[in-house]
Amino acid sequence: MTETTTPASQPAPEPTPEELEAQITAARERLAESVDSLADAANPLALAESGIAKVKDWFVDPETGLRTDRVAKVAGAVVGFVLLRGIVRRGS
Repeated sequence: MTETTTPASQPAPEPTPEELEAQITAARERLAESVDSLADAANPLALAESGIAKVKDWFVDPETGLRTDRVAKVAGAVVGFVLLRGIVRRGS
């Protein structure tokens, strides 16, 4: 069996100071965008507005208006909960 040898690979040339500065600047810009994105996502007002929009979308159809079946289901659940709570309180 014969072994074949491969020539040693040449190391990559070191970047110039200008290239390093450009890489650092690009990384800094990406990091700033990420931080801004996270700050927007964690903003309490934005979270509240998003939640309100989701609830409105669930209760209101853009074409037909109010989804009465869903409103009735939620109202029934609330009334049932209140009645159950009242019964439990009277029993104790």
